[in-house]
Amino acid sequence: MKEESGVFNALLEILWVQINLVLFGMLCRGAVSKGKLIHTEKMLYGPAVIDAYRLESNTALYPRVILDESIVEAGTSAHARHHFEEHERQSIMNLLCRDSDGMYYINYITGAQSELDNPELDYPNYLYALRNIISDGIRSHDPSIRIKYLWMKERFAPHLKDIKSSENLARLDDLLRQDYKEIPDI
Repeated sequence: MKEESGVFNALLEILWVQINLVLFGMLCRGAVSKGKLIHTEKMLYGPAVIDAYRLESNTALYPRVILDESIVEAGTSAHARHHFEEHERQSIMNLLCRDSDGMYYINYITGAQSELDNPELDYPNYLYALRNIISDGIRSHDPSIRIKYLWMKERFAPHLKDIKSSENLARLDDLLRQDYKEIPDI
């Protein structure tokens, strides 16, 4: 992608898709790759699509959209004119988290906090929705499904605990403090 900040903007759009899916009670899994492809109104095909499919089906495993370091490097080199490369890299990295398997994923679990228009009003609703999805998934009798939600819980629970800490709640007004306190732990 040669468009200025094109990688950052594409990853941000994917984050927003993930946020909206959570608010509708759904999750997704995917992968971002780079390479040649042909894109028309009716078709999308080429080596990049096949690479993304393989990466998603063999490596993503959990409800996450993954990418490798080469995407970060491509985004860094295609920075906006008003950014230095390091600023662009940091902007991209703010959207990502490196997982225990070494893969980067778009961090919709905790990253939504800074992206919601009105964090004081929308973010508690997002946390409720995400918590309910995780809680329901953990109750699955299918171990191959339950493990995906346990992965989410491992990333969500510490974030929720941090938000509910007295230090963070002290910064919120009384109404919001109650909203965050009422989000049950998983």
